[in-house]
Amino acid sequence: IQCMSHTPLMKEYFLSTQYMKDVNDRGGSGCKGRLAEEFGHVITDLWAGRNASLNPRNLKRTIDQFAPHFAGYEQHDAQEL
Repeated sequence: IQCMSHTPLMKEYFLSTQYMKDVNDRGGSGCKGRLAEEFGHVITDLWAGRNASLNPRNLKRTIDQFAPHFAGYEQHDAQEL
């Protein structure tokens, strides 16, 4: 989250809410925009600066739902997948 939120194009894209227009929420497979929506909420909250810390609990739950191999809180290294 920290890396992606500091990538200028990614940050601008999600803060502008343009991603909401680009999401395919009608497809038969995939996340139907839920992952993008939750990530957008995290980015918006992170850059709003209202809180000293942020708990991306809903984003984690959405990832768990659509990618069960990431469920739980074990470390997942790229080479292990």
